[in-house]
Order: sequence, then C-alpha cells, then structure tokens
Amino acid sequence: MLENQVFPIPRDSLQVGGGRGRRYELIDKDEQRDICLHHLIRMKSKKFYKKILDFDKLFAANKDTPENVTDEQVCLIFITLNIVCSESLKSLDSLQQIVGTIYRQS
Repeated sequence: MLENQVFPIPRDSLQVGGGRGRRYELIDKDEQRDICLHHLIRMKSKKFYKKILDFDKLFAANKDTPENVTDEQVCLIFITLNIVCSESLKSLDSLQQIVGTIYRQS
C-alpha cells in the first residue's frame, strides 16, 4: 500500500519489503498530498495529528532497529489511524475535496 511506503511502521506484517512488490508513482508528487488520506490526517487541523507525527518520528528513528518498537506502540498507531481515517472519511467536505481535486486533474 502507498501509505506503507510513505509512512512505514516497523514490524508491520503488511509492509512492502525491500523494493519488492508494487511501487507507487504518487509518492513524491506534492500535488497529490492534498488528496491522499495518509497526508490529510497529518495536518495540524486534524484530531490526533500530533500523536501520529510523534509515531512517525519514532518509527523513522527505528527504521533499522524495529525491535525497539513495542507491540503496544504498533497496536496503538493502528487504532489511532483507524479512528482518524474513519472520522475523516465521514466528513462530507473531505470527500468532496478529494473527488473535486481528482476530477480537476483529469
């Protein structure tokens, strides 16, 4: 998944491994950030954004030493992401923004 490439979680069983698997071309395109949910939930206006960014820093710092990340931390980020993503998708404004941006780019 694209978000696993952009924001990897240590010891995540769904993580794309070492260049194997599908690479997504949207990763480094700044113009796509305003429609990608994994970027939208990290905006300052979003609930739990600070907690998510703290986890991002922790996971980036332990990229080469995933054993330093506990099961509880991995579980907590998945729960947090699930809550935040669900709330974001419930917002009609977010959906309209995403769909509108996609159609403008077509």
